[in-house]
Amino acid sequence: MGKVTIQRGPGGVERVWERQHPEDVALDAMMARCEERLADFPRFLPVTPPTSRVGYLTNFLGLFDLHIGEKISSDDPEGRWDIAIAKETITSSVAHAIAVAPHARRIVVCFGGDAGHYDSLKPVTPKSRHVLQSDGHADDMVDGVLDVAISTIDLALATHEEVYVIWAEGNHDEFSSLWMRKMLARIYANETRLTVVQSKVAYYALRFGKVMLCVHHGHGSKLTELAGKFAAMFREMWGQSTYAYCHAGHQHHIHEKEKDGMIATQHPTLAPSDDYALSKGLISRRGLMLITYHDALGEVSRNTTRPEMFSRGERLAA
Repeated sequence: MGKVTIQRGPGGVERVWERQHPEDVALDAMMARCEERLADFPRFLPVTPPTSRVGYLTNFLGLFDLHIGEKISSDDPEGRWDIAIAKETITSSVAHAIAVAPHARRIVVCFGGDAGHYDSLKPVTPKSRHVLQSDGHADDMVDGVLDVAISTIDLALATHEEVYVIWAEGNHDEFSSLWMRKMLARIYANETRLTVVQSKVAYYALRFGKVMLCVHHGHGSKLTELAGKFAAMFREMWGQSTYAYCHAGHQHHIHEKEKDGMIATQHPTLAPSDDYALSKGLISRRGLMLITYHDALGEVSRNTTRPEMFSRGERLAA
């Protein structure tokens, strides 16, 4: 039940208009089903950790703005995007990025927001309700997101001794990002080497040695505002760190700003430009960045994987 409008006349109430929201009922039912299914959800068995890893290094894998579930039809095959293409492109890119990365002890797997293209049973943006181009049903999108998430985390566990997962809230997945964090923590509950970062606000932070790693999708703050907000929210962690880095997305292109003691990096996306972006002349180079940090020295390495490397289904030599 939403707004109620009443018209009164000399004889009292003449008309009543009630605004119903049947989609809210459907959403509540879906949430109840999720909770019921999660109660008995299977727990994954622990994975044997790798050996001979460098203890003072941290790899940061930035998976921003994947938009799984989006449909982009293009005359150019390289510019097309659907659930199947997204899964193949993302998993191939992740495998390559981890394969060529330094042999760090730990990895932060960051799904930095907008992993799914929309956040309800209908393909619309959560707040503005703009209609989106989608591929298949919402059910197909959920399967695609889960396939990518689990395959990426399993690969991280197989190649690193410690794994931290950040599933950040984006403007396209405000609600689904919440239950993904909860679900991943539950199904990997037996995996002592994995930590799923939980937060009720859209700002996330970890510290390794003298390095503070922060994440915000970018829909709530500009790059130049992030240092002040993280310093205020994470006062103790900020004070214990010599180096502070923040990772964001949202704008779908690379941008970097150093300000107020923090280097803020805006990551690219693996997805191609959609019709809206092209109509605005917004064209950017697609990619996936993996950045390596030294516990005492900060950033020491960075590599970028391009989706064009897998355009024929063959991985090029590193």
